[in-house]
Amino acid sequence: MLYSRMVDGHSTSAMTTEVKIDGYRITGLLGQGGMAKVYVATERELEREVAIKVVEVSGDGEQVTRLEFEAKSLARLQHPNIVELYRFGRLSDHSVYYVMPLLTGGDLSHWIKPVSEVKVHALLVSLLDALGHAHQAGIIHRDIKPENILFDRQNRPMLADFGAALQMEQGRITQEGFAIGSLGYMSPEQARGLAINPSSDLYSLAVVAFELLANKPCFLGHDSLSLALAQMEQPIGRMPAELIHWQPFFQIALQANPQDRYTNSAEMLAALPNPKALPKTLLVPISTRVPQSGAKPSNLVRAGLAAFVMLALIAVGWGLYQNGASARAFEELSAQLKLAKLQPAAQEKSAFEVLHRAVLTLNSSQTQQLAQTLLTRAAVEFAPLVSSAELNVLAPIWAKLSKARELSLAPPAPFLALEGALERRVVETLKLSAELFDRTTAQSALPLARLLNTTPALNTQIDAAQRIPGPGDEFVSANGIVLRLVRPPQGADPGLAVMAAPLSVADFQRYSVEKK
Repeated sequence: MLYSRMVDGHSTSAMTTEVKIDGYRITGLLGQGGMAKVYVATERELEREVAIKVVEVSGDGEQVTRLEFEAKSLARLQHPNIVELYRFGRLSDHSVYYVMPLLTGGDLSHWIKPVSEVKVHALLVSLLDALGHAHQAGIIHRDIKPENILFDRQNRPMLADFGAALQMEQGRITQEGFAIGSLGYMSPEQARGLAINPSSDLYSLAVVAFELLANKPCFLGHDSLSLALAQMEQPIGRMPAELIHWQPFFQIALQANPQDRYTNSAEMLAALPNPKALPKTLLVPISTRVPQSGAKPSNLVRAGLAAFVMLALIAVGWGLYQNGASARAFEELSAQLKLAKLQPAAQEKSAFEVLHRAVLTLNSSQTQQLAQTLLTRAAVEFAPLVSSAELNVLAPIWAKLSKARELSLAPPAPFLALEGALERRVVETLKLSAELFDRTTAQSALPLARLLNTTPALNTQIDAAQRIPGPGDEFVSANGIVLRLVRPPQGADPGLAVMAAPLSVADFQRYSVEKK
């Protein structure tokens, strides 16, 4: 949103073009980018300052549809944390304009990081409520990022820029395979141009929250492709030690598979960790806060000390209550985990469901203990499958075990042994597939290979499997000649490949020497 660049409400530049809109007096240019310019203006009748975004229309029908959709989307949304649309219209040159409040608090990108968890928690509460309102209205924002989170004079966060929004009941505006959003904040499915749902917005908001707290990106990549691969393949970033209680929250919010994330804003809101908001002064002995001059403390000081003592007692009592409740929840979930199955029937409770509940209700230490228990069981129950089951059958099971492994800081030795055995089988399968030009087997093994912890041997075979040629594809033979595959090997048939270019004298001489 261009007008998010203004910080103090009056730092406008000189106007660079003449714009006239009935009922408004343009007083300055706030910023420009692409085909849009944002002006500060005064509404003549009400004498209030507003922001007016003017967008040049190129004649592209899809662009006009998107601009009109943004206006209709904003008009449908009435929420204290969503930027209000005052007016929408067209100019004589076919440009369109939006009249909106003049927000003077800047945008979220100006916040100095790391940001305290108390502030992040409060920010998420407001924005999740705003997203919940939009999603209930059937609108997915699709471009959640710091620059689109603005602040008014009261420093209230405001969700802005619905130009990329998607109306769920009407389907996508852009064609399948075309991604709209901002690099680094888009969900994996959005980056790939696939169908999205409200969890895509929740994913983007979680990326924003992670960066605010940790002062670093959750995933690293130097371009859009490497970043998209990082989202799919890299483990979710770790929170600093003092914020480790946020890790289970991000382990769900930033899952690559939308089905594994929080499904709606209310669920994500309920899962927010409670910030450690008590002032550190409450942890200092009361005696150190008594005046050292020898004079008796005043009634005001006595009242202040009494208040500190009361708050400290409340904090201790609340902590004891929470610890007791947490212990009871841990015992209950431990008992459920013993009875739950790793591969349940349709009506049976899954052990992974129990672990998911633990992530939502227990602290990180307790969650790690349950993850350890689950992985120890898995090492026994899945050992026979590692050598006998089809690799494509093992992939969905291992995807769940990988999440449990992420929650366990030190996976048990039996599970690591199971993981090593599975890796060796996958490496051998991919290697043989590459030798036989067997793309079908390689493709069935690759999803599982990407779930395993990467090692040099595994990475080498994944790379080789991804380059297996199909009929008509070119490849380089062991002696460096470029060939085109005609028929891959199958059974006793060794297959057939022909040279991609006419045989040169140098190739013939090299081949003759090699044959001798």
